[in-house]
Amino acid sequence: MLLHSCCLLLLFLLPKCVLCDLSCKATESVAAAEGEETILQVNRTGITEISWILKGQHIATSKPNEPVQWKNRQFKTRLGSKPDASLIINKITREDQGTYVTDMRGLEEKDDFIQCYNVTMYRRLKEEDLTIHHHTVTYKSCDMNVSCSINGDLEIGWRDPNNNTIKAATILLYNISTSLYYTCFAENPVSQVHRVVHPWSLCMEDYKLQNIIRLVLSVCIVATGFCFLFCHVKTTSRSHSNIQL
Repeated sequence: MLLHSCCLLLLFLLPKCVLCDLSCKATESVAAAEGEETILQVNRTGITEISWILKGQHIATSKPNEPVQWKNRQFKTRLGSKPDASLIINKITREDQGTYVTDMRGLEEKDDFIQCYNVTMYRRLKEEDLTIHHHTVTYKSCDMNVSCSINGDLEIGWRDPNNNTIKAATILLYNISTSLYYTCFAENPVSQVHRVVHPWSLCMEDYKLQNIIRLVLSVCIVATGFCFLFCHVKTTSRSHSNIQL
């Protein structure tokens, strides 16, 4: 009885162990946009059936020109396949990323193949993700530092008016003219965003702000002077009145 139970347990565990021990003969990196469709493309001919394994779990079986057979409830309504048995994952999530191991079965044993797909998730970028910061050094010639930032560890840079790429988040500009425009860009494997900056306009905004600050300070100084003068005159008048009394 004990021997029979052990045999049943081994039979139950064997498929999972076989799947876990599959060794990749080729590996492909796949960049996936979160919430969108991702295709794990099969580029081999003579394949009759493919078992798709993720994190040791058999999630689906696909065959050429047949509907995909899902094996995991996590993917029940989100899987499809192409006529060549490539796997389609709809509305892909962070939980779906990882290494997909495919056990491909061919018409003959020589056609069998183990292919792996390393799926990495990325968010699709938007223009509003970019933030522009600037600091004017000299107003007369409009020398300034302009920096561009975005959340996350992404490649970021600038394109100058001649469309040359500057691989830096911050650029130093000197003797800015009214006709020059610079473009900040950021990208990941699934998207790219950009934002156009007119440095002259930024310089003029700073110049106006600087003049407003100077005007406010001047008004405060003048007002303080008048208050001091008024208090002085009032104190002097009281002193004269006290002397006459």
